[in-house]
Amino acid sequence: MTRNLLIEVIKRLNREKDLEDVREILQANKGKLNFAYLKSWAKKLEVDLFLKDELASLGRNGRR
Repeated sequence: MTRNLLIEVIKRLNREKDLEDVREILQANKGKLNFAYLKSWAKKLEVDLFLKDELASLGRNGRR
């Protein structure tokens, strides 16, 4: 999973299945992802609140 692919998935968050997919990706790769990068793009794409909530559910504050 590349970070660019994850960003593309986040950009298309318009179905419940998309949300589930992002949650699964975050969970499976939480030790490998650059959360600062994801947070910066999430803000630009106006999905930063979603990402913040998902990171909180993983026990992460998004720092790496």
